[in-house]
Formats: sequence, structure tokens, C-alpha cells
Amino acid sequence: MLEPLVENWYVASSGVMLWALLAPIGAILVFGARESIPWFIAYVVLAAVSGLFDFYLANELPRNVSMQSVAVFFALNFVAMSSIVYVLVTYFMRRLEQL
Repeated sequence: MLEPLVENWYVASSGVMLWALLAPIGAILVFGARESIPWFIAYVVLAAVSGLFDFYLANELPRNVSMQSVAVFFALNFVAMSSIVYVLVTYFMRRLEQL
């Protein structure tokens, strides 16, 4: 039996775009909340542009990624990204407590 194929490349990327969220989060931790606003706006705008590109270009690309592969890499991307965010916030909170 053939595995189902992913119909949407935005989904097939397995959440790789989450890594871009490190830019506004890093900006919060390094520059402060107010200075991180342009970083977050850029993240949101580029995420929307990626979704639009996917919407218009998805029919032009071959579909050969199985849902099992997508699920595994989606989980790995979420776990890695969540771990990095947790470690960064924990590190900076401990440094703040030391001050």
C-alpha cells in the first residue's frame, strides 16, 4: 500500500520555519522587549509571505514526501526549537536573579 503524500509544502517543511522564531526571541533577550518588536514584525510578515508563496506555488512542485517523514521531522523541529527557547529563557532568568 502506498503512503499518503503531503499536499502542502508549508506543512511538508516539517515546521522548519519555527527556527526563524529564534530571531525575535534572541532580540528580546539581547536587546530588550521594545527593541525586539521590529524583529517580531519581520518574522510575522515573512511567515505570511511564505504561506502565500506556498499557496500559489504548491501545485507546481512534485509531491513526494510521506506523512510519516513529515510527522517525525515536525516533532524533532518542535522539540529542538522548544528546548533552545527554554534554555535561553532559563539562562537569562538565572542571570537576572544573580543581578
